[in-house]
Amino acid sequence: MRALIFCIAFAVVGFSQERDTRPQFEVASLKPGSPGLPFRMTGGPATPDPGRWTCVNWSLDNYLLMAYNIRAYQLVAPPWVRNAAFTVSATIPPGATRADLRLMLQRLLEERFQIVVHREQKEMSIYELAVAPGGSKLVEYVEPPASAEPAKPASAPTASGLTVNNGHARIQFRQQTMDNLAYMLSGRVERPVIDATGLKGKYAVTLLWDEETPSNTDSGPTIFKAIQDQLGLKLVPKKGPIEMLVIDRIERTPIEN
Repeated sequence: MRALIFCIAFAVVGFSQERDTRPQFEVASLKPGSPGLPFRMTGGPATPDPGRWTCVNWSLDNYLLMAYNIRAYQLVAPPWVRNAAFTVSATIPPGATRADLRLMLQRLLEERFQIVVHREQKEMSIYELAVAPGGSKLVEYVEPPASAEPAKPASAPTASGLTVNNGHARIQFRQQTMDNLAYMLSGRVERPVIDATGLKGKYAVTLLWDEETPSNTDSGPTIFKAIQDQLGLKLVPKKGPIEMLVIDRIERTPIEN
């Protein structure tokens, strides 16, 4: 009987202490930041300093978005996480990728803030990114042979990224998938954008539009008109299921380093 009780107790302990197989930082410091002061992020995989990652004065909700690789509309969390700023400084194992960094941050946040989460589907308003009547105007990028000089379409932009200046916005990429473009557009139209173009390659993308801001008095194209006129695509309003990340538990004060 005593042996049986021991075996049951061992099994319960073993089950409750299931090993976390996610990668982790070699060393990590998490401290309260200063809300309102400038945000700064340096280092990490694919940077000149891949072994060190520092993130200063970032809000807790932004850490959560990065760790779980989600958009703001997918996060269900207490309102206070938007105003709680923290600074993380961590040493990263050699060879880690950006995906590894997300998992390391996920593990760190869960351990320090005692976070418990679950995922669920929610029906909400979305946009589908589709090909407009008349067809796509995008130029597909073709990977050059290894022995050749890198080639690009004549219309390929020389810089990459999103810029917004006094209400004038621009998205510019040399090689971009439609899935990534849809993901980026989500942040500009404040609604999930799902790729429904059927375009599977990588494309040169240049998109210029004017956002409605108090500082912008120009009457340039809206993002909806620009997408159709410049890219030959369109945003179609629909309803659809979106996966949400729900924070069931999160402590205001993290466990000390």
